[in-house]
Amino acid sequence: MTSVFLSYAREDQDLAYDLRNALTADGIDCWLDETRLRPGDSLGDEIEAAIREREGFLVLIGPATTGSEWVRREIKIALATRDQRPEYRIVPLLLPGQKPAVLDCWFSDRPVA
Repeated sequence: MTSVFLSYAREDQDLAYDLRNALTADGIDCWLDETRLRPGDSLGDEIEAAIREREGFLVLIGPATTGSEWVRREIKIALATRDQRPEYRIVPLLLPGQKPAVLDCWFSDRPVA
């Protein structure tokens, strides 16, 4: 089974849940913070471990992403993971109205969106 971490800004939560449900229905294990974290967990440590343990990283890129410090942190961890594991996939998903050039804000080498 393929496993991915799904990164998103809070404002895109409904879309993130819909995407998680669709991926899960297709047999993809999708890690989503609010469905996997438990009270008392160390938020930063749990998220970092989840990103590193998955086979890939999906990130929703929309207008709200720019202001999300968590998305920024998660992308940095995913990039570091890809440096250690070249087979690790990072897939940005551009939300409606976003142009591919927005990826330059997040990635030094623009991935295919």
